Amino acid sequence: TKHCLEVFGSPCEQQDTVAAAAAADPTLTSSSSHYALDEQAVCLHYARKLLAEKDAWYRNAFLAAWHQVVPSCWQPREDMLRGEAVFLHPEAHEGYSEPRLRYLPARHLPSAPGPRFAALFAVQPKWTREQLDPYLAGLKVPGQTVDMLLLKYARASQRSPTDSTLVFVAR
Repeated sequence: TKHCLEVFGSPCEQQDTVAAAAAADPTLTSSSSHYALDEQAVCLHYARKLLAEKDAWYRNAFLAAWHQVVPSCWQPREDMLRGEAVFLHPEAHEGYSEPRLRYLPARHLPSAPGPRFAALFAVQPKWTREQLDPYLAGLKVPGQTVDMLLLKYARASQRSPTDSTLVFVAR
């Protein structure tokens, strides 16, 4: 149990609670540790377990399963998956009728920019900046910003004349 608390939580100071617990149970001392569980860490733990079960999940099926396994006091949110999984959109993948979710942790990608971009574009040919950001945040190249790396390894274009969202493809 202590391992889980250390991995998914952090120590917290609640002197009133500790003092009341110590008064009720003489085996406890006022120096007993209390932990606060981190909602995002716990939700991500369950998401990783689910994502490991399949190569790709239908978006709605994954979200429903995730909500079922996470303790009811917390609400898993799609934004918690940034840098852990990517939504594969039907227009970018032949045979997909609805968005799918694929486990793609940023920490498992190559650390060098060229191979990282190649790995990302192998998973999905088109990316928005919002999708790319969590995967590029860890790139550190002396003298180059993320924008410079995007210019070097990707091309940007608009989805359509009516949609100003930029989409990035491999160079």
